[in-house]
Amino acid sequence: MNLTADALAQRLEECDALTFSWQEQLSEPCTEQVLLEAARYLQPRHYQEVLEERDANGYCGYPVCERSPKAVGSKYKIDFSRQVVYDQSALKAFCSRRCQAASRFYALQLNPQPVHLRDMDR
Repeated sequence: MNLTADALAQRLEECDALTFSWQEQLSEPCTEQVLLEAARYLQPRHYQEVLEERDANGYCGYPVCERSPKAVGSKYKIDFSRQVVYDQSALKAFCSRRCQAASRFYALQLNPQPVHLRDMDR
C-alpha cells in the first residue's frame, strides 16, 4: 500500500473512527455476528479497552454476555489437595470461567497489526 502522507493521515483517522465505533458496540451486549465483524477493526489493546468499559458498565467482560460479573470472594483460591494457589483477579470481570475463556480465545485471534495498515479488502 503506497499512500501519500495526507492519504495515510486520512486513512488513520477513518480507521480510528471505525475502531471506536466497534468498541462502542462491544461495550454493550451484542450478537456473536457483531463480535466476529468487529475483529477486523480491533487490535488486542482495543479489546482490552472494551473489557474495561464493560466492567465499568457492570457487564460481564465477554461482549456476547449480558450478565453481571461474578462476585469473587478473595483474590486467591487455594486448592489444598493439589497444593496450588490460583489468582482469581482476572475472573472478577466475568460472570463465569466459560465467558472468561471465550473472551481470552477471542482476544488471541485479534490481529496486532495497526488497523490503518491492514488490507481491508481481504
